[in-house]
Amino acid sequence: MADKHNKSFFGQSTGMFLQSSSKTDPFIFFRFIRKKENGTWEKPSLGEGKTIKCSLEEIVMILKVLKKNLKSWSTVHVFKEEKTPISVKWEGENKIWFNVGEYPKMLRT
Repeated sequence: MADKHNKSFFGQSTGMFLQSSSKTDPFIFFRFIRKKENGTWEKPSLGEGKTIKCSLEEIVMILKVLKKNLKSWSTVHVFKEEKTPISVKWEGENKIWFNVGEYPKMLRT
């Protein structure tokens, strides 16, 4: 098992990145970007997009939804003064939606 993980999921208009810096860290990062009207993608290096650092508790709840122990889960992620709504929910049997702030991302199983 690798110590670090980077996985990206791209669609036509939204991209989602999952990143862990170490398997011993009790958190992971989710980064979301979207395609702009001019056809280019948002650049996190320019402060564009949305990044959240998920705590161990949030990871556990996301895993419960992924394993279909729960149909959906939502929370408000708080970092400093910023509040970001997060939801993860199944649509039917093989579509799962990740909604982080104004960034929806659908994945198929």
